Amino acid sequence: MGRQRTRVLNRVVAQAGKVIHAAELERERMRLEHTLTLLRAEQEQLEASVQQLKIQRDILQPYVAQLAQMASEARGAEEIVG
Repeated sequence: MGRQRTRVLNRVVAQAGKVIHAAELERERMRLEHTLTLLRAEQEQLEASVQQLKIQRDILQPYVAQLAQMASEARGAEEIVG
């Protein structure tokens, strides 16, 4: 009778360990899922920022090119005068 009780208790303890492990895994899965959600939101924000920066770059590019041309012409004029 004592051995059978010990085997039953061992099975119960083993089953409880499996349940506890499963609960820990589920908790970790939920934590990772939450982290993934946060990272996806951050990625969306970064992609939106990149788009805004590209738009600003495209707007400023002609002005930068014009300023570079003017600077080049000014250096050329200085060389002629100087």
